[in-house]
Amino acid sequence: MAVFLVTLAEPPVGNAPNIEDAIKSKYPNDHKKVGELAWLVSDSKAITPHDVDMVLLGSGQNPVNIYGPHIVSSFSGYWGYHDKETWEWLNHRGM
Repeated sequence: MAVFLVTLAEPPVGNAPNIEDAIKSKYPNDHKKVGELAWLVSDSKAITPHDVDMVLLGSGQNPVNIYGPHIVSSFSGYWGYHDKETWEWLNHRGM
């Protein structure tokens, strides 16, 4: 299962749609918040970060107009310090 990192460049403003709500809706059992504006998602069908972005956005949408500046990147390795739950989440997904 592929793991991707979704990073929002700035917090949502006003009544703007929230990318976190989209992540929770589209990946209800396959996401982990790892920072104020960063989430890991796992997707068995996605091959590229673009695939994940299209799941979150829906087709034909302008991503900047919906969620603001964000990056979806492939997540293939890691090193660092975080809570035990994050390491377990990654481990259960073959990372």
